Amino acid sequence: MLDKMEVYYFSPTGGTKKVSSIFADAMEKEVIWHDLGSKEPMMEKPEGEMTVVASPVFRGRIPSVVREKIEKFSGTGKKAVTIAVYGNRAYEDALLEMNDILTKCGLW
Repeated sequence: MLDKMEVYYFSPTGGTKKVSSIFADAMEKEVIWHDLGSKEPMMEKPEGEMTVVASPVFRGRIPSVVREKIEKFSGTGKKAVTIAVYGNRAYEDALLEMNDILTKCGLW
């Protein structure tokens, strides 16, 4: 089982963080939180055994701030989970977009 996971989230209204927290609680693992909306420098090489990326969906896509930050990841074969949070609309290609970026960065 996994001992530690890192959750990278972008949550301008708090909804995405709430959904991420529900997921993290269900996993029952130690969680390291990273706010993708923060202006602080971000860890580009996730250290946990699992990386979770959670983002709201705007017009069927992930926000550019999320895309720009996760494109810098170096995952070296670590497991990844993507979460798309949306309301009153289909998430369209948001999950595919996040998965493609993370795969290119070495996460799976």
